[in-house]
Amino acid sequence: MTDFYTACQNRENEIIQKVRKQLGDYRIETPHQDRVYRHLVCFNPEKGQECSFEVYTAPHIVTIQGDWCKAYTLKAERDMLTEFLNDDEPNIRYWAEKIQNRTKLETTEYEFVLRCLFDYLDEWADEDMDTKTLDRCKYELGEWVDIEDPQLIEHLGNWRFMYQDAATGHLVKAEPFYSFTFEDACWDVWTEEWIRVCELLRWTACKITEMKNPSN
Repeated sequence: MTDFYTACQNRENEIIQKVRKQLGDYRIETPHQDRVYRHLVCFNPEKGQECSFEVYTAPHIVTIQGDWCKAYTLKAERDMLTEFLNDDEPNIRYWAEKIQNRTKLETTEYEFVLRCLFDYLDEWADEDMDTKTLDRCKYELGEWVDIEDPQLIEHLGNWRFMYQDAATGHLVKAEPFYSFTFEDACWDVWTEEWIRVCELLRWTACKITEMKNPSN
């Protein structure tokens, strides 16, 4: 089974690659430009304004909005669009720290809650529990977990799992999450929109650099 962090990376990469494919035929028009003051319109010529997005820059800020996303404003020093965003990969966490909007950039998804808990279970069980018993434990946990429960972490601490010890034949009551804490609950992932926004900004920055230096 893929571990939690690998699953997160795979998810982010899938979203990024999907956006890059969609941007393959996009173009940029510049209705206004005065050095770092810019208004950029990014669109697919065949679709017109459908799924277009706009980028505005001014000293120390970059704002993006459009059909693909809500409005986001990032703050940084100097010309962020070409100096900070023009890279091979979007720096999702770093750029999140620059967001000026009061918006939630992370979310909770059932799949990633389970992956986090299953990773924790694997470490807890180590080699003391056979695979069949551990798989049954995971199945029961998956049926029980409610990601909408505001007291999920507290309730996990009280969750019990009964199994028969193979060596003694005795029925054992296990409490795998007895010591589980808020620090262990690392299952929040970036929203799909925020990952998309980062790739849109990265793509725009690269395109602007290409337009300024066509020979490269």
